[in-house]
Amino acid sequence: MDKFLLALSLLLLLLIAWHDINYRSIPVLILVPEAAVAVIAMALLKLPGYWQMIFLSFVAAFLQILMLWGWFRLIRKSDCFFDVMFGWGDLTMILIVAIHFSVFPFIVFLMISSFAGLLWYFVSRLTVRSESFKVPFAGIMALMLIPVQITGFFGSGWFYYNPISI
Repeated sequence: MDKFLLALSLLLLLLIAWHDINYRSIPVLILVPEAAVAVIAMALLKLPGYWQMIFLSFVAAFLQILMLWGWFRLIRKSDCFFDVMFGWGDLTMILIVAIHFSVFPFIVFLMISSFAGLLWYFVSRLTVRSESFKVPFAGIMALMLIPVQITGFFGSGWFYYNPISI
């Protein structure tokens, strides 16, 4: 069952990445099954303190998104944060990532993903001349989550879990 869930999750993550990179949007029919697979896989592992870990990761995600929204609202004077600057697929993907990590590794993963997004932006701006350029942040996170899942599966567990950081 674990190998089936891993294969299904990897397939869904590849679909998320492909769709976000090519179309800058992700169908809900791909995001919801990935979230369900992640929750089912973690529930099957019966990790102690998992639900507290996921709650704290969701709180960290909420605080990060709140700070990002506030920065765009106050500093950049932008009213349409969730429609123009940050997509709903990006928000959903952050919550999916939160299912996979305890708080500190989750924050580190988001920082590394954000850095990868900045690199994508700068490299793409040098090669593509367009005024309205969007970074496929959810796709980047999906691509970065794939090796984490594979190494976690062949290592100590399917997903990275650090009970010390709860």
